[in-house]
Amino acid sequence: MIDQSRIQTLIRVCTSLLILAGITFIYRHIAAEVNSTTIALTFLLAILGVARAWGLFEAMVSSIIGMLCFNFFFLPPVGTFTIADPQNWVALFAFLVTAVVASQLSASVKKRALEAIRRQEEVERLYELSRDLMLLDNRMAIAEQVADRIVQVFDLPAVAVFDRTRDRVYRTDPTDQSISDAKLRDVSLQGTAHHDSSAKLSVLPLNLGGKALGSLAILGDVISETAVNAVGNLAAIAMERALAEEAASRMEAARQNEEMKSMLLDALAHEFKTPLTAIKAAASSILDEEPSPHRELATIIDEETDRSPSENCWRASAPRFEDRLLPP
Repeated sequence: MIDQSRIQTLIRVCTSLLILAGITFIYRHIAAEVNSTTIALTFLLAILGVARAWGLFEAMVSSIIGMLCFNFFFLPPVGTFTIADPQNWVALFAFLVTAVVASQLSASVKKRALEAIRRQEEVERLYELSRDLMLLDNRMAIAEQVADRIVQVFDLPAVAVFDRTRDRVYRTDPTDQSISDAKLRDVSLQGTAHHDSSAKLSVLPLNLGGKALGSLAILGDVISETAVNAVGNLAAIAMERALAEEAASRMEAARQNEEMKSMLLDALAHEFKTPLTAIKAAASSILDEEPSPHRELATIIDEETDRSPSENCWRASAPRFEDRLLPP
């Protein structure tokens, strides 16, 4: 099967040759009185246009064909590839060198412009990804959401994230087997990136602050290696932030649990002390009466209520039975 890019290149070369043939026909049959300098400049402009529009290869082919057309149809003796005047050799050589150099410069400028546009698009997508990663739902698996966001933003075929904390691999395409679980675990363990240009696969570790969080696999070549590393850093930051928020939530829950235990113990202590205080007051009133028929009984009640635990005793003995009162 013929590669699609080769077919496109062949079409561009044929189109370039048709442009040169059109220029040759015009100056040969319609504007025959034009001098050779004007003809050479017209060929040169056409070659520059080809280089600017399509690339260096098409421009090089056009330069060679344009030089041959200029020699055969417009330099005497016309109709042959020989040149009678030595000055025409210089003109022909200058035309060829100018066409080739100008084509290279134009193709280089086009390549740089395309790279600049691609970098700008990658920066915009990285910004969009960073914004999406800040809005992840902690109630769902963070690694799975990270993989989904990367696929959506960069329009990739497949992405897989290995979460080392949960020891689980999350895939955007469960049917895709080009990204193996073993490779993801190896990269996370070794901490070294793996790039396979033939398979268009990049696997890189997710590390932040010396802590291994997992690994990220990206299938496709729509983004550069620099952007892949940036995506990995953003994914690591999102996963670390989720772990920090989860730890903070556990600490807050533990703090609230301790506060609830303390409040319950205080309430229990109060509930025990209030009736004992009333009993002691009643017993003291009986003892103050003269004579008291129940003096001995009131004395026993008064002595026993003095033995009731104080608030400090309640707090000191709380660790021994709070686990029985409240679930962890």
